[in-house]
Amino acid sequence: MADQPLSLEFASLNEARALHKMLFEHKFDTPEGVFFGSPLIAAIQHRLLELVIDADSADGRAAARPQWEQWRQAEAHPHLLTVVRRHLTENAATVAAWTPEQREAYVRTILAPLIPSAALLRELITA
Repeated sequence: MADQPLSLEFASLNEARALHKMLFEHKFDTPEGVFFGSPLIAAIQHRLLELVIDADSADGRAAARPQWEQWRQAEAHPHLLTVVRRHLTENAATVAAWTPEQREAYVRTILAPLIPSAALLRELITA
């Protein structure tokens, strides 16, 4: 049962938005917590945001998808990038021992559901 897909139905788009916001804000408010670097939470955040974007776009708002895609760019959140950079600096010894692929996966995980540009990703994995 643990490997079988499960589904969750939201009563409204607002419920999905509220869960997205809570996960997003809590994660970046507590970078020392276990959820910050969790690949499971990152995967949930990406799927949940895609659900919100799809529902928001289908709700008669043609401009919703481009607005969300712009919001999703990691560079649009400099205050959160400060949190990420601080976290990577504080854990530099551990992160430096990883392969470049592991560092990239970790950076993508801690940024989720945000998406870094190639330049930002390079900067963060080589810092």
